[in-house]
Amino acid sequence: MNVSSPIRTSKVLTLLGFLVVGGVLANQSRAAVPSQEAPPRYQGSYWSVQGHLGYTTGFSDEQELSGGPTFGLSLRLASVLSLADVQLSSLASTYQAKVGDADQDILRISTGAEVHLHPFFLMTLRNTLLWNWLAGIYASIGADLDLTQIGDAAIEPDFGWHVGLGMDIPITSPEIESSLWLGLAYRIKFLDVLGPSGEERDFNEHTIVITIGYRNNDINFMRMPRPSEFYESIKKDGE
Repeated sequence: MNVSSPIRTSKVLTLLGFLVVGGVLANQSRAAVPSQEAPPRYQGSYWSVQGHLGYTTGFSDEQELSGGPTFGLSLRLASVLSLADVQLSSLASTYQAKVGDADQDILRISTGAEVHLHPFFLMTLRNTLLWNWLAGIYASIGADLDLTQIGDAAIEPDFGWHVGLGMDIPITSPEIESSLWLGLAYRIKFLDVLGPSGEERDFNEHTIVITIGYRNNDINFMRMPRPSEFYESIKKDGE
């Protein structure tokens, strides 16, 4: 009778048992170690296409400008935490103004760029609806090339500039690759236009617009890991 064969079989089974138990324990050990990498989350970086609808009127009663509709389109690019937030936009406005002794139809197309400054940009790290709204509050400053037509006169090109305030809030989750945002903005335009008779006319105005924007949040080179100091706040927000 060959005794060594059962002994070898027993040793093999014992070795396999140790390997299985070791693998299970190692897997449990890895599962028990918390991940040091935060899950991908919205960090305030995106590119966006936006539509605008609003209302423009004169800055003061002395200008004798009546209000009218404003509409336009814009492209927007923002870096991490929206620290760099630049918008290229084109807005068209139409209203009436008293020029000389007659009321004239005014058509204005403003094309330019503006920079948005977010005083509460760090709130983006909290990543809730309230904090995203606070992070979306901004002050703006920009410059435009303005094409103005007064009545049937030729189009007059002029350079103007503007300042303003605005805010944005997500209407779909920014955690995924793309999201929809709703915005409200107010700006003051400073502009002088040469009238049909050669006089320079003050066309300062203020505009309020509602914005609907599509944002693509998957800008890979701007997807940076969150600082470890915010891991706890992320965990609490997810509870």
